[in-house]
Amino acid sequence: MPTAHELEHMYGDEYFEDGGEWVCGYWSGGYLSNEALLRREARGTLALLPASGPRMLEIGAAGGFFLDEARSTGFDVHGIELNRTMAEWGRSHLGLDMMCTSFEAAEIPEESFDVIVAQDVLEHVRQPREFVERVARILTPGGVFLVRGPLEQSWKDRLYLAVRRWLHRGFIVVSLPPYHLQGFVRRSFRQVVEASGMAVTSFRAIATRPKLDLSSPKSIVATAIELGAWEADRVTATGDFMVGCAIRAAVPWRAHEVR
Repeated sequence: MPTAHELEHMYGDEYFEDGGEWVCGYWSGGYLSNEALLRREARGTLALLPASGPRMLEIGAAGGFFLDEARSTGFDVHGIELNRTMAEWGRSHLGLDMMCTSFEAAEIPEESFDVIVAQDVLEHVRQPREFVERVARILTPGGVFLVRGPLEQSWKDRLYLAVRRWLHRGFIVVSLPPYHLQGFVRRSFRQVVEASGMAVTSFRAIATRPKLDLSSPKSIVATAIELGAWEADRVTATGDFMVGCAIRAAVPWRAHEVR
């Protein structure tokens, strides 16, 4: 299990650069060079938030593009970012209130935020149950917890894993640091949220449209796999990413609310 120092090194400047793991190969370029795409994505995520109060905390805020978009819609925004370069960039270029620390180490009073956002964060957390329990304590009653991240139910991941196992005769050696310490599906996300006393109000699976690449035999095979997986994800309501919302309130979770 990595220490705080190891995590800080693992998510250092190279993580956010071109070819880094910040985007897992979905986009080319680094975090800062993808500002337009990140802001567009932020606006789409903000549209999924239910009504809540004005004070927002984003955990793992990177350079702050999401917070800047949220601020433009009226939120009083604050961020936490482990990477020093990203936190300083958000402070100096966007004028954001950014703490450079881990969420676990940050000094935050209970019931101090109306909205807490964690995008591409929960899968990196060593102890997700304790993490979400702290989120619940920091939220105000009726406050919203929004999570966006990879979904382990993707047909694309299943097919690629099957191909890799076949090519390597069943053995796969991981040579990169374990950036994703956890994996979530609908059921495990609901379990970790409900264990904190919060209630899941929505869950959405998103299948990413594949890029067509017919430049080589290998890319043709990869494109065929991704097209088949994308159609399977659409039919089975699974995908590459999840967006889930929960509230801190005495409202029992109802199965028909999760789609």
